Amino acid sequence: MRVASISDTHIGSPEAQPDKVYDFITHEVPKLSLDKFIIAGDFFDLWLTDLKSAVEDHARILDSISSLDSDVVILAGNHDWILANKVPEFFPFEVSATHTFNSGGREFKAMHGHQFDLTSTDIRNTILSRTNRGASSKLYNLQMDYGIGLMSSIVQKLQRSPFRDKLTRVEKRARRSANEYLVWGHTHTANINEDFVNAGDWTNIENREAAFIGSEPTDKYVLIDDGDVEIVEY
Repeated sequence: MRVASISDTHIGSPEAQPDKVYDFITHEVPKLSLDKFIIAGDFFDLWLTDLKSAVEDHARILDSISSLDSDVVILAGNHDWILANKVPEFFPFEVSATHTFNSGGREFKAMHGHQFDLTSTDIRNTILSRTNRGASSKLYNLQMDYGIGLMSSIVQKLQRSPFRDKLTRVEKRARRSANEYLVWGHTHTANINEDFVNAGDWTNIENREAAFIGSEPTDKYVLIDDGDVEIVEY
Protein backbone atom coordinates (compact mmCIF):
# COMPACT_ATOMS: atom_id res chain seq x y z
CA MET A 1 0.00 0.00 0.00
CA ARG A 2 1.17 3.50 -0.89
CA VAL A 3 0.16 6.26 1.54
CA ALA A 4 0.88 9.97 1.95
CA SER A 5 0.11 12.09 5.00
CA ILE A 6 0.20 15.76 5.97
CA SER A 7 -0.96 17.52 9.12
CA ASP A 8 -1.41 20.92 10.76
CA THR A 9 -2.56 23.02 7.84
CA HIS A 10 -4.73 25.08 10.25
CA ILE A 11 -7.00 26.33 7.48
CA GLY A 12 -8.90 29.36 8.74
CA SER A 13 -6.11 30.77 10.89
CA PRO A 14 -4.09 33.87 9.94
CA GLU A 15 -0.97 31.71 9.59
CA ALA A 16 -2.50 29.15 7.21
CA GLN A 17 -1.22 28.75 3.66
CA PRO A 18 -4.37 27.64 1.81
CA ASP A 19 -2.96 28.38 -1.64
CA LYS A 20 0.06 26.15 -1.03
CA VAL A 21 -2.14 23.39 0.44
CA TYR A 22 -4.44 23.60 -2.56
CA ASP A 23 -1.51 23.43 -5.00
CA PHE A 24 -0.06 20.42 -3.20
CA ILE A 25 -3.33 18.47 -3.17
CA THR A 26 -4.25 19.45 -6.73
CA HIS A 27 -0.90 19.04 -8.48
CA GLU A 28 1.38 16.86 -6.34
CA VAL A 29 -0.87 14.28 -4.68
CA PRO A 30 -2.31 12.89 -7.96
CA LYS A 31 1.24 12.25 -9.20
CA LEU A 32 1.98 10.03 -6.20
CA SER A 33 -0.40 7.22 -7.29
CA LEU A 34 -1.64 6.73 -3.73
CA ASP A 35 -3.92 4.14 -2.24
CA LYS A 36 -4.60 6.41 0.72
CA PHE A 37 -4.20 10.11 1.55
CA ILE A 38 -4.27 11.07 5.25
CA ILE A 39 -4.70 14.49 6.82
CA ALA A 40 -3.52 13.84 10.37
CA GLY A 41 -5.36 16.51 12.32
CA ASP A 42 -5.67 20.29 12.58
CA PHE A 43 -6.85 20.45 8.98
CA PHE A 44 -9.01 23.38 10.08
CA ASP A 45 -8.40 25.79 12.94
CA LEU A 46 -11.84 25.77 14.54
CA TRP A 47 -10.60 27.76 17.50
CA LEU A 48 -10.49 30.77 15.17
CA THR A 49 -13.20 30.07 12.59
CA ASP A 50 -16.39 28.07 12.38
CA LEU A 51 -16.53 25.00 10.19
CA LYS A 52 -19.26 26.26 7.87
CA SER A 53 -17.30 29.43 7.05
CA ALA A 54 -14.12 27.43 6.55
CA VAL A 55 -15.89 25.03 4.18
CA GLU A 56 -17.39 27.89 2.19
CA ASP A 57 -14.19 29.96 2.08
CA HIS A 58 -11.99 27.03 1.09
CA ALA A 59 -14.36 24.97 -1.01
CA ARG A 60 -11.76 24.49 -3.74
CA ILE A 61 -9.48 22.61 -1.31
CA LEU A 62 -12.31 20.26 -0.37
CA ASP A 63 -13.25 19.82 -4.03
CA SER A 64 -9.66 18.97 -4.83
CA ILE A 65 -9.59 16.35 -2.06
CA SER A 66 -12.89 14.90 -3.26
CA SER A 67 -11.49 14.50 -6.76
CA LEU A 68 -8.59 12.30 -5.64
CA ASP A 69 -8.63 8.70 -6.82
CA SER A 70 -7.21 7.46 -3.51
CA ASP A 71 -9.08 6.85 -0.27
CA VAL A 72 -9.12 9.93 1.95
CA VAL A 73 -8.75 9.81 5.73
CA ILE A 74 -9.24 12.96 7.82
CA LEU A 75 -8.31 12.80 11.49
CA ALA A 76 -9.33 15.23 14.21
CA GLY A 77 -6.67 17.33 15.94
CA ASN A 78 -6.85 19.55 18.98
CA HIS A 79 -7.83 22.56 16.84
CA ASP A 80 -10.68 20.70 15.12
CA TRP A 81 -11.44 18.11 17.81
CA ILE A 82 -15.13 18.98 17.68
CA LEU A 83 -15.26 16.95 14.44
CA ALA A 84 -14.34 13.83 16.41
CA ASN A 85 -17.65 14.14 18.27
CA LYS A 86 -20.00 14.94 15.40
CA VAL A 87 -19.49 15.73 11.73
CA PRO A 88 -22.10 18.16 10.32
CA GLU A 89 -24.06 17.07 7.25
CA PHE A 90 -22.53 19.82 5.10
CA PHE A 91 -18.99 18.50 5.68
CA PRO A 92 -18.26 16.03 2.86
CA PHE A 93 -15.89 13.67 4.71
CA GLU A 94 -15.94 11.35 7.67
CA VAL A 95 -13.60 12.25 10.52
CA SER A 96 -12.10 9.95 13.13
CA ALA A 97 -9.59 10.20 15.97
CA THR A 98 -7.26 7.43 14.77
CA HIS A 99 -6.74 5.25 11.72
CA THR A 100 -4.79 2.02 11.37
CA PHE A 101 -3.53 0.46 8.15
CA ASN A 102 -1.01 -2.04 6.83
CA SER A 103 1.65 -1.36 4.24
CA GLY A 104 4.16 -3.96 3.16
CA GLY A 105 3.20 -6.20 6.08
CA ARG A 106 3.92 -3.40 8.56
CA GLU A 107 1.25 -2.04 10.92
CA PHE A 108 0.74 1.74 11.08
CA LYS A 109 -1.39 3.97 13.28
CA ALA A 110 -2.21 7.53 12.23
CA MET A 111 -3.44 10.14 14.69
CA HIS A 112 -2.91 13.82 15.38
CA GLY A 113 -0.78 13.30 18.47
CA HIS A 114 -2.18 15.92 20.84
CA GLN A 115 -3.21 12.90 22.89
CA PHE A 116 0.43 12.74 24.04
CA ASP A 117 0.40 16.40 25.13
CA LEU A 118 -0.81 16.71 28.73
CA THR A 119 -1.79 20.36 28.16
CA SER A 120 -4.20 19.40 25.36
CA THR A 121 -7.26 17.65 26.80
CA ASP A 122 -10.30 16.64 24.77
CA ILE A 123 -12.61 18.72 26.98
CA ARG A 124 -10.45 21.84 26.54
CA ASN A 125 -10.23 21.35 22.80
CA THR A 126 -14.00 20.86 22.42
CA ILE A 127 -14.75 23.99 24.49
CA LEU A 128 -12.30 26.11 22.48
CA SER A 129 -13.87 24.88 19.24
CA ARG A 130 -17.30 25.96 20.47
CA THR A 131 -16.29 29.32 21.91
CA ASN A 132 -17.69 32.48 20.31
CA ARG A 133 -15.38 33.18 17.36
CA GLY A 134 -14.95 36.86 18.25
CA ALA A 135 -13.84 35.97 21.76
CA SER A 136 -11.55 33.23 20.46
CA SER A 137 -9.94 35.61 17.98
CA LYS A 138 -9.36 38.22 20.68
CA LEU A 139 -7.81 35.64 22.98
CA TYR A 140 -5.65 34.42 20.09
CA ASN A 141 -4.49 37.94 19.23
CA LEU A 142 -3.62 38.62 22.86
CA GLN A 143 -1.62 35.42 22.96
CA MET A 144 0.23 36.24 19.75
CA ASP A 145 0.82 39.91 20.58
CA TYR A 146 1.64 39.65 24.28
CA GLY A 147 1.94 36.04 25.38
CA ILE A 148 4.44 35.03 22.73
CA GLY A 149 6.37 38.28 23.06
CA LEU A 150 6.60 37.83 26.81
CA MET A 151 7.63 34.21 26.44
CA SER A 152 10.31 35.22 23.93
CA SER A 153 11.81 37.62 26.44
CA ILE A 154 11.78 35.01 29.16
CA VAL A 155 13.37 32.45 26.86
CA GLN A 156 16.13 34.87 25.89
CA LYS A 157 16.83 35.78 29.51
CA LEU A 158 16.92 32.19 30.70
CA GLN A 159 18.78 31.05 27.55
CA ARG A 160 16.87 27.83 27.46
CA SER A 161 14.25 26.27 25.21
CA PRO A 162 10.91 25.37 26.82
CA PHE A 163 9.74 24.23 23.40
CA ARG A 164 12.55 21.71 23.14
CA ASP A 165 11.78 20.42 26.65
CA LYS A 166 8.09 20.04 25.86
CA LEU A 167 8.80 18.45 22.48
CA THR A 168 11.05 15.88 24.12
CA ARG A 169 8.35 14.96 26.65
CA VAL A 170 5.61 14.67 24.02
CA GLU A 171 7.78 12.59 21.71
CA LYS A 172 8.77 10.27 24.57
CA ARG A 173 5.11 9.62 25.35
CA ALA A 174 4.44 8.94 21.69
CA ARG A 175 7.28 6.43 21.48
CA ARG A 176 6.16 4.62 24.64
CA SER A 177 2.50 4.35 23.69
CA ALA A 178 2.52 3.02 20.14
CA ASN A 179 2.46 -0.68 19.32
CA GLU A 180 2.23 0.17 15.63
CA TYR A 181 4.49 2.57 13.73
CA LEU A 182 3.03 6.02 14.44
CA VAL A 183 2.16 8.64 11.80
CA TRP A 184 1.28 11.89 13.54
CA GLY A 185 1.53 15.70 13.73
CA HIS A 186 0.73 18.28 16.45
CA THR A 187 4.31 19.35 17.26
CA HIS A 188 4.79 21.16 13.93
CA THR A 189 8.21 19.53 13.86
CA ALA A 190 9.37 17.15 11.13
CA ASN A 191 11.00 14.04 12.55
CA ILE A 192 11.46 10.40 11.59
CA ASN A 193 12.85 7.50 13.63
CA GLU A 194 12.24 3.81 14.30
CA ASP A 195 9.01 4.51 16.22
CA PHE A 196 7.26 7.35 14.41
CA VAL A 197 7.21 9.85 11.59
CA ASN A 198 5.99 13.44 11.76
CA ALA A 199 5.93 15.65 8.66
CA GLY A 200 5.64 18.93 10.58
CA ASP A 201 3.23 21.65 9.49
CA TRP A 202 2.05 23.92 6.68
CA THR A 203 1.79 27.27 8.50
CA ASN A 204 3.84 30.47 8.48
CA ILE A 205 3.87 31.40 12.18
CA GLU A 206 6.78 33.80 12.64
CA ASN A 207 7.84 33.39 16.27
CA ARG A 208 7.72 29.62 16.34
CA GLU A 209 9.84 28.72 19.35
CA ALA A 210 7.89 31.01 21.65
CA ALA A 211 4.71 29.43 20.27
CA PHE A 212 6.11 26.03 21.32
CA ILE A 213 6.32 24.64 17.79
CA GLY A 214 9.10 23.68 15.39
CA SER A 215 11.75 26.12 14.28
CA GLU A 216 10.52 26.53 10.70
CA PRO A 217 7.49 25.70 8.53
CA THR A 218 8.25 22.41 6.85
CA ASP A 219 5.73 22.11 4.00
CA LYS A 220 6.61 18.41 3.87
CA TYR A 221 4.65 15.20 3.64
CA VAL A 222 5.09 11.63 4.78
CA LEU A 223 5.30 9.01 2.04
CA ILE A 224 4.87 5.32 2.87
CA ASP A 225 5.45 2.82 0.11
CA ASP A 226 5.27 -0.93 0.79
CA GLY A 227 6.18 -0.32 4.42
CA ASP A 228 9.11 2.02 3.74
CA VAL A 229 8.75 5.50 5.27
CA GLU A 230 10.27 8.84 4.26
CA ILE A 231 9.66 12.56 4.64
CA VAL A 232 9.45 14.44 1.35
CA GLU A 233 9.73 18.21 0.92
CA TYR A 234 7.16 19.81 -1.34
